[in-house]
Amino acid sequence: MFIKRPRLHEINASQFLLCLFEHYHEGVLITDKDGILVYYNQAQSRLDGLDGREVLGRALTEIYHLDESDCTTMRAIRLARPVINRPQVYKAVNGNLVNSITSAYPLFDNNVLVGAVCIVLDYSSLMKNLSLSQAKAREQRLPPPAPAPPREALVYRNEAMKAAMDMARRAAATPSSVMLIGET
Repeated sequence: MFIKRPRLHEINASQFLLCLFEHYHEGVLITDKDGILVYYNQAQSRLDGLDGREVLGRALTEIYHLDESDCTTMRAIRLARPVINRPQVYKAVNGNLVNSITSAYPLFDNNVLVGAVCIVLDYSSLMKNLSLSQAKAREQRLPPPAPAPPREALVYRNEAMKAAMDMARRAAATPSSVMLIGET
């Protein structure tokens, strides 16, 4: 049986973006120009510990203990330009304290400001993932190189080799990398 699939250019852009936001792993909220929540994704709901159905239609300043000057979303609306990667600690109405990095982008319709979209990254989750990545990198590192033989084990007779060994000892005491070149 043949099923006609819509072509990508036939899909409503707003439906496409809302679908993307719903499955996005970071918090996403959208407000109108007055800061009233019109969209709130599941990740934001988990981050805040709030039910999205209970916050829609309410003002950001009613949901979060922030005044308009502290709120990244309201700042983007007020300035009519993006506010990107702003550290923000806020408290939701349920008392949940969230340490985040937020970016807010004003939304325009025919050059008229209609609202803003805010992306919220959970800072504690970001730091946890960074720590895990660093631990994994430490596990995968190669074992340290074998220690150099003691200098008494090296046998040489001429003055040029003695000077080279003295220079090598001085270089070994610094954090700099050293490249040795010359004949075998």
